[in-house]
Amino acid sequence: MQESLFWFAKRNFHDFANRRFQKRSTKRHQQIQGILERSSFNEGRKKMKKYRTYKEHLIEKLKDAEYASAYLNACLEESFEAKNMGIFQLAVRDVVEAHGGMTEISSKMEVSRESFYRSLSQTGKARFSTLVNAIKACGLELEFHPA
Repeated sequence: MQESLFWFAKRNFHDFANRRFQKRSTKRHQQIQGILERSSFNEGRKKMKKYRTYKEHLIEKLKDAEYASAYLNACLEESFEAKNMGIFQLAVRDVVEAHGGMTEISSKMEVSRESFYRSLSQTGKARFSTLVNAIKACGLELEFHPA
């Protein structure tokens, strides 16, 4: 019985000490931040440039219709070479995200967002008609030319 009381008291003391230390360290951190902001330490220093991920850069580039059509053509060719239509399916998904997102494009296509999202997922089995309708809803056309 005494051991359990001792353990409980010890645990409570450690919890109290940890909370007190956290409060003090947070307060110290805020004080140091304030001093650094007011000092000449930051004068003339540039902030670090925020880098974008590949996906963010790709989505920004795909907003251009010319780039989006070239991207889709390249992915379609790659899909035929690899015999994997999932490549083209994910390319269509990237274009959809660039042109307003799943919600906006699915409402233009008059299909439910959930089923559209599922069909364009990596494991989804989208129909060719779904892919073509998504491309059209993004303002692009699908054309075939002789080889």
